[in-house]
Amino acid sequence: MVESRLSQLTDKTKQHGVHYTPAPLANFLANQILPFLPSKKSLVILDPACGDGSLLVSMCLSLSKTQRKNVRLVGFERDPAECERARANLTEIGVHNADIRSEDFLDQDGFSGCHSAPLFPCKLPVADIVISNPPYVRTQVMGAKKSKELAKRFGLSGRVDLYHAFTIAMSECLDEGGVLGLLTSNRFISIRSGEKMRDFLGNRLNMKSVIDLGDTKLFGAAVLPAIVVCTNEESPKKSSCIFDRVYEVRSETKVPNRSRRSLLSVIQKRSSKGVINTSEGTFKFERGELHSSDDGGPWILLNKASKRWLKQIAENTSGVFGDIVDVKVGVKTTADKIFIRDWDALPPDSRPESKLLFSLITHHAKANLICHEKKLYDRKILYPYKTEHGKKKLLDINQFPKAKEYLSQNKEKLSSRTYVLEAGRRWYEIWVPQNPAQWSKPKIVFPDISEFPRFWLDLTDAIVNGDCYWMSMKEGVETDWLYLILAVANSTLIEKYYDTIFHNKLYAGRRRFMTQYVKKFPLPR
Repeated sequence: MVESRLSQLTDKTKQHGVHYTPAPLANFLANQILPFLPSKKSLVILDPACGDGSLLVSMCLSLSKTQRKNVRLVGFERDPAECERARANLTEIGVHNADIRSEDFLDQDGFSGCHSAPLFPCKLPVADIVISNPPYVRTQVMGAKKSKELAKRFGLSGRVDLYHAFTIAMSECLDEGGVLGLLTSNRFISIRSGEKMRDFLGNRLNMKSVIDLGDTKLFGAAVLPAIVVCTNEESPKKSSCIFDRVYEVRSETKVPNRSRRSLLSVIQKRSSKGVINTSEGTFKFERGELHSSDDGGPWILLNKASKRWLKQIAENTSGVFGDIVDVKVGVKTTADKIFIRDWDALPPDSRPESKLLFSLITHHAKANLICHEKKLYDRKILYPYKTEHGKKKLLDINQFPKAKEYLSQNKEKLSSRTYVLEAGRRWYEIWVPQNPAQWSKPKIVFPDISEFPRFWLDLTDAIVNGDCYWMSMKEGVETDWLYLILAVANSTLIEKYYDTIFHNKLYAGRRRFMTQYVKKFPLPR
């Protein structure tokens, strides 16, 4: 009956970015917590975003019968209907006294934003176990006001995600010797905005285990999940933390014949390495120790082989890309349907002046390694800027009556971009226009998202769109360096270097080539 009920606690999307945890994954997380349980006669288990109680159910069932008799379960959930479901699911496994509160966990008093000691001034429990799958809601969904409030309260910066605040808050409920088991987005492992969370977990708690579940599709949400297990100790020991990573192997390199073993059962053993068949497909299993970079960069999975390889790279490196080039994202209009379109589809009298229409490079471009011809870029952008004394200047739209008429027809929509107006800009401006003086200079362009490195040298005056990044030489650096950078950027060495140091991958093996990574690519002596 219990397992039957657990199987129903899956694949239902909650509101506000929260997703139900599939029963097998909930059980897996609970089992990862078990080796680190504090030796107490009675235990308090907390889930600060419990939904229908699936994680509390799994944690409770993973305990021995003796432990289960002396356990107190506490859950917070904003949705009253879900609270009732959680109580019903816990009652079904014999738990009749669970404390399920229809409240927002982050609205509780007492959070300090720093982990100096447990704070329980009001209704917050002192927890021995915190097990959670907190909601994933990014800044643009929460809104600037809520984001700033959370950032100030919990000492966050950059692009704040709701799960960052939850992680800091829930750790403040951990009693000394308590254990935190977290199922969350793996984004914080590799992106700049996750630095605060990496620092918090790595320095305020004792990290025990990290499992990057990558594109395994074990979780129904759009995010790629990771599991983190750590303990709260008065003086965190700087012991090594096991770091496992599992990603699907692309179809052209798959090993034939699937195994009967489930993916989670293989991961559970924590000893599998290499390419392995499972019932869900073929995956690459990596194991090593978690290493933090000195500059606050991504968490790195290192083992003996990768350490030797990186040492060899370091011995033959003279610098990094960022020493000689500026790496920038392309233009972002925040109104692409207005600024980027098929201009030939408009009648000639309604078409903006050709002086304002520029060839646009997007990730769809079929450019060769070196591109001399704008005809390879089949899109154009309305770009109302010019260069004056080496600096960007907005054009007087009154001097271009056709463009003015076209933009005026879209003024209501363009003016709805309040952030543009609040920044002191004109209603018809592009949000991120970059410096127009740079477009005619030699530049290396590459798409933001690509399965493999795809860098090319553009020798036209085309503008780069926001789905791509571009590199131009720093002042005083010879242009010839671009050819060396082009060769290194497209090499298999860089592919391996990226996967070792950064490893920000989406589904289907697609990598994110962002400024924070590319500027750190090594240059040979």
